[in-house]
Amino acid sequence: MTVLPNASAVNLIFYGTPGTGKTWQLQQLQQQYTEQLAQQDHETFLTEKIRALSWREVICLVFLEEKRLLRVPEILNHPLMRCKVQLTNRKENLSQTIWGTLMRHSALDSSTVKYNPDKRSSLALFDKDNAGLWFLLPSAKDDIAHLAKLLKIIERGAQAAEVIQRYSFVTFHQSYSYEDFVEGLRPVLDDEENSQIRYEIRSGIFVELCERARLDPAHAYALFIDEINRGNLSKIFGELISLIELDKRQGRPNALEVILPYSHSKFSVPANVSIYASMNTADRSLSPIDTALRRRFQFVEMQPNYALLNQTLPTNTSGNDLAGLDLSQLLQTINARIELLLGRDYQLGHAFFCAVHHFADLQDVMQHKIIPLLQEYFFDDWQKIRLVLNDHRKPVDLQFIQRGHSEQQAIALFGEMPDVPLQATYVINKAALTKLQAYQLIC
Repeated sequence: MTVLPNASAVNLIFYGTPGTGKTWQLQQLQQQYTEQLAQQDHETFLTEKIRALSWREVICLVFLEEKRLLRVPEILNHPLMRCKVQLTNRKENLSQTIWGTLMRHSALDSSTVKYNPDKRSSLALFDKDNAGLWFLLPSAKDDIAHLAKLLKIIERGAQAAEVIQRYSFVTFHQSYSYEDFVEGLRPVLDDEENSQIRYEIRSGIFVELCERARLDPAHAYALFIDEINRGNLSKIFGELISLIELDKRQGRPNALEVILPYSHSKFSVPANVSIYASMNTADRSLSPIDTALRRRFQFVEMQPNYALLNQTLPTNTSGNDLAGLDLSQLLQTINARIELLLGRDYQLGHAFFCAVHHFADLQDVMQHKIIPLLQEYFFDDWQKIRLVLNDHRKPVDLQFIQRGHSEQQAIALFGEMPDVPLQATYVINKAALTKLQAYQLIC
């Protein structure tokens, strides 16, 4: 399936059993949100370079470029600082932020900066003269060497090799939280040498992406979520569950916005942000997606693609030690039996066999992937696993799962047949794994 980024935004989940290419599909879509940066697009290039920098680092860049003493308004109006301000989407207290950063990183022995020594960072970078002009300390040269290198890159401008990724990728898990996704308090060190910790309100991955998209409405952006149903979706999305609906986006007829609980800032989801996700339907440990989230997404089922198999095998008979075995038919047969015994949500995907080029590959897949997965599917009900692998109709030496002799084992262990029901015993026959005929007889 191809979803073009210049079309309307979508909320879409690829769902299916393991090995059907859900994550691969997300990776293919990421290419549509990746652009080779044009050399003349300096504004976009500059934005990408400034994005990850702190206020302190941008202030240092301004001093490095100007090579002179500066007042706070001059720092604030510098192009590099204007870029930083635009990225933070802030409109208030900007001068105070710059003042606070300069004073916190001023020299302890400064005679002109009146600031609580206990609140100063051990990383001293700035000082000011009697006229109120700020400057970089000569002793800070080593501490800002990496910024000097970055400034040279910025001054050189965008190169053809630069790539812009207008997407974010995340894998949900049980510990993933609202604070990771939307916003929350995060511990921050003033610098690498200072052991004191302070807390800042930081935007989560989705809010950060939305802010990028809001500043760049001419381009499409996307969030990719792998294993979306592994997270606690109600806790992760919070109040954003309403905002992601397509007709509730910013600028749409039914647009909604909320006040975020930590920053108390207004937030809405831009119309140029798509959300793509993958969902595993076979893992019993995962909760199904609730109705509220489900109706906000389109769902595309990813089924096993049998046509992809057999295409990677050697074409010459002498180099093909899998001659006489049809991998596509093998997988179709296994899946048909799984569907009857357990349901279609537990079939095996084609990816299990895509890396099979030789018989040794097939042995490894069967022993370390297929049989363990069947054990999990059937809760170690070996009789059903034998049915899936057709072992009940094979000669004993070609059975992958052999049934043990409970009576003989009982007499050997107890000296007689106990007067209680005995459990059937099963053993994996590793010898059969090395015989091509054992795989052929699955069909």
